[in-house]
Amino acid sequence: MSIDRGKHTSYDIELTPWNGRTENEEVSISKKFYNTLKLMILFELKIIKAY
Repeated sequence: MSIDRGKHTSYDIELTPWNGRTENEEVSISKKFYNTLKLMILFELKIIKAY
C-alpha cells in the first residue's frame, strides 16, 4: 500500500496474482477504501499479537 502525493494524491495497492493472472498488479483505490484497509490490517496485527 502506498500514497503518492504529487499534484494529486493517489492511493495505490499492489495485488498478487489471482484468477489466472501471472504478475502483480498495482491499482488505485479511494481514500476511504485505503483507510478501511489500513484499519483492517492494524486490527489483524492486534489479533495476532494477542496470541
